[in-house]
Amino acid sequence: MGKKFGCVELNGVVIYNTTPHTIRFFSKDGEVWLEIPRASEPLYVPEINRFCGALEGVPIFSRMFGGDYLPSPQNNVYFIVRADVATVFHHRNDFLIPYGAEESDGVINCIGLAFME
Repeated sequence: MGKKFGCVELNGVVIYNTTPHTIRFFSKDGEVWLEIPRASEPLYVPEINRFCGALEGVPIFSRMFGGDYLPSPQNNVYFIVRADVATVFHHRNDFLIPYGAEESDGVINCIGLAFME
């Protein structure tokens, strides 16, 4: 993943930030205790649309989201991703989103991480 994503290692666990935002974690006391730099090349989900036909004159399309470019799951490696990526790939327990988050000036301030179910 090189320098493409922001990264931090905590006790043998690697967390990559694949978003275009710096992620700051705040303690209960309101102090910043961890900051993960933004990705220089954020991870996005390409959408593929295909015309399938018509239903009584109404066009019908299929929508798929590509995923061949996604990083492979690895032990003790997690990825902070945008909510749309986490939603599409909800089966990936290594894809996490900021929890209790607020965005301000390109920085996401949060209290933790969550995975989508």
